Amino acid sequence: MSTYFFYENGQGKIYDEQGNDAMEWSEEAQPSEQEQMRGELDENMNEVYLRVNEEDNNVTKKSYKVYSPVQKVLFLYYLQVKLFKAAKAARFSGVSERTGQQWAKRIRDEPEWNIFEKQTNKDKRKTGQLQEEHKEFIIDLFDKNPQTRVKDVVVSLERSFANFSLKETSVRNFMTNECNLSFKRATLQTKERNSGKTLQKRFEWLRVTEKPKQRKVDGVGRKRKQTSNQKRREGTKTESIYEKSDEKLMIQAIYFRQATTSIITEYCSTSLFQ
Repeated sequence: MSTYFFYENGQGKIYDEQGNDAMEWSEEAQPSEQEQMRGELDENMNEVYLRVNEEDNNVTKKSYKVYSPVQKVLFLYYLQVKLFKAAKAARFSGVSERTGQQWAKRIRDEPEWNIFEKQTNKDKRKTGQLQEEHKEFIIDLFDKNPQTRVKDVVVSLERSFANFSLKETSVRNFMTNECNLSFKRATLQTKERNSGKTLQKRFEWLRVTEKPKQRKVDGVGRKRKQTSNQKRREGTKTESIYEKSDEKLMIQAIYFRQATTSIITEYCSTSLFQ
């Protein structure tokens, strides 16, 4: 089962927690039931009052305070039910006195105003110079001439619209964000760069520097690079040469050792018998 909370704005209209209009219904109540409901309302509002005061004590000061729907309900209760003055109702509901007085004045002057809507300053903001008509004018200008510069757009706007005094930066931002236009910086080249003489010189230079690769045909041309198989074969050849040389050295060493041993034995035998 879902639970929904509805609030009255003090003018006989009921809204939900999001500020939307609640579904209308009619209900007849007896005087005894009204007194009972009034007592329950007082008890509930007292609990809300204690909770709001506790939250205000725990919350530090802010540069801009946002009031909760509970505080607004409490303010309307003290203002409409208890018939407190706006400043006193604001103090009891945790709202600044100046804000409470503004709410009370707006409730009196604007019956259609919903206190639970988010408060903004859109109505006090100054409207910009660039509007929908300027947007259509800029888009049409670029459709006719896509190479138009921002400087040219500003000049055209000043000629077409009276009291237009914006700079290029503001117009560029409007064109990017509102008109969805993108900008590209032009890269300018001299005429001589693509002239006939320059192109001919460039062609001759490329023909000289980038010569085609020559192959070895009948002993003419550059020597071809060795492949991996050729390198492997040459490697095996060098290894076999080294192996043969090592065998010769070993044989020579054996002969040398035998010769030296025979010489030593002969020397020892002759010296001992003398």
